[in-house]
Amino acid sequence: MFIALQPNRKTVWAHATRRYSGRMPGTRQLKRRNHTVNKSYLRRFADDRGHLTRVTLPGDVRAQVSVNDATVVRNFYVVQLDDGSESDEAEDLFSVVEGNAVTAIRTLVDQRVWPIPSDVRTAIAEWVALQYLRVPWIRRLTREIVEGFCGVGIPITTGSGERITLRMPAEDIDRLSGPGLHIEFIKHQAAQVAKMLYERDWVLTFYERKSLATSDTPVVLRPAPGHAAGMGIGIANAVEIHVPLDRRAALSRGDSSFGDGRAAGVTKTAVYLNDAMAKNARRYVFHHPDDDPLRGLTLPEPRTHELATPESEAALVVTR
Repeated sequence: MFIALQPNRKTVWAHATRRYSGRMPGTRQLKRRNHTVNKSYLRRFADDRGHLTRVTLPGDVRAQVSVNDATVVRNFYVVQLDDGSESDEAEDLFSVVEGNAVTAIRTLVDQRVWPIPSDVRTAIAEWVALQYLRVPWIRRLTREIVEGFCGVGIPITTGSGERITLRMPAEDIDRLSGPGLHIEFIKHQAAQVAKMLYERDWVLTFYERKSLATSDTPVVLRPAPGHAAGMGIGIANAVEIHVPLDRRAALSRGDSSFGDGRAAGVTKTAVYLNDAMAKNARRYVFHHPDDDPLRGLTLPEPRTHELATPESEAALVVTR
């Protein structure tokens, strides 16, 4: 949990040390098969065997994959400590958030409890915040920024009016774009992101016949009308935020003042959400093997770069 929106509620991050403490050698094996989208979430799009259909962009290759293998990146959250040992502390912290979300999504989607209980709202907001921040595109963007600073450099004006260019040593690229600083970034930003998600209006849409897809980047941010091309979209400036909670249920968060609501899903909204999900994916889209939610959609090429302009990273940093 990232935030305490109810009285006396403890948070995971409040008890996490600022730096990693590591593990006693030999106590247990490190978790090296790290899921960038957690298994318990993906199971809601899988069949009874735990299998998904994985669509590789731009859609020419489709294959069956287990939730145990989907979105696995080896050692993605394993941090090397100053003494040379390794820590998988992040996986332990993430698992608490994921476990809380399992219960909360079950309450909201399966039991259809309404209005949204505050603890359910908190747990889902915390999980969506984590999911938004934990995925590989965040780290890829960081690396692109760092590489740019090492190459072109950062032009600045000194107090005397002199124009100089600061360049970062190339040997710092791996350190500044690796798992350690990524996880510190998550720990620093997650509470603020979750709070902004909590405070938005929530609309839950249920589908009876149509189905939803998810992807390797399941939190979709939609720009406001007139949003400048090439500028970044973040939690603070997105007009809508979508994440499917289940193959039959979508959660959308707006920035209006109409309050929470529930809606019956129709074909038009399913197509809109699935198209947005496909365009937000970096490499893979996932759906239930019995479904075909991408039918009729033009799927994009895999996204290999994140930084469109030097200003694109600004929306990632929460200043509110």
